[in-house]
Amino acid sequence: MICRTHWNAAAFLYVMAAGLFVAGCSAEPQPAPVEVAPVETDTSPPAGAVGDIVGQAPPEAQGSRSVVILEPRDTEPLPVPTDPVVMDQFGREFIPRLIVLREGQPVRFTNSEDELHTVHVKDDIGESLFNVAMPIRGGEYEHRFAQGGDYAVSCEAHPEMHATILVVRGSYSVVADRNGTFTLSGVPAGTYDLELRRGEEHHTETVEIVGGSNEIVVDFPSAG
Repeated sequence: MICRTHWNAAAFLYVMAAGLFVAGCSAEPQPAPVEVAPVETDTSPPAGAVGDIVGQAPPEAQGSRSVVILEPRDTEPLPVPTDPVVMDQFGREFIPRLIVLREGQPVRFTNSEDELHTVHVKDDIGESLFNVAMPIRGGEYEHRFAQGGDYAVSCEAHPEMHATILVVRGSYSVVADRNGTFTLSGVPAGTYDLELRRGEEHHTETVEIVGGSNEIVVDFPSAG
């Protein structure tokens, strides 16, 4: 307590000698208590956190491999890649026999052998989209699929040649190996719609990707 009262020397000595308590002093005003807001815990993933996925899907069946597609719920989809995916013709085969593209992403067909081939593409209802000749050693043709779906690829000159193009909207996709194992790297942490496809089979579910390592096991629901 600090007194604001003015004293002369005699009065001060008198008070000290008598041991009197000095009343009437005004105290310094004390500051009001400060209210502290509760700290909120942010459970969202750190900005820029990415995850690496090692997953298991159903193995290959009747020549069809599992395809896993991820589409983010919390963020905008990735821009469509501008680099083409290549499907080659060699040894009377399409290589690879299954590719996955984003809607609007280019695919480049090439012919790397000494035989004349064609590229005949039909949509999932059997309508022919195009049928182009592929010159020997160096033939190329590029196309962009604007609409998602399954597209059958064949060669008019060699009926044994066939392949499939799967066009999707999902930002991340991968074709599993014959045993169903797949990996995806650099996937931003967050909530995703996962789509599993294999031939005519189809399944969707929601998954959460965290920063660092992720393990995903996905399967088609059992019949019944």
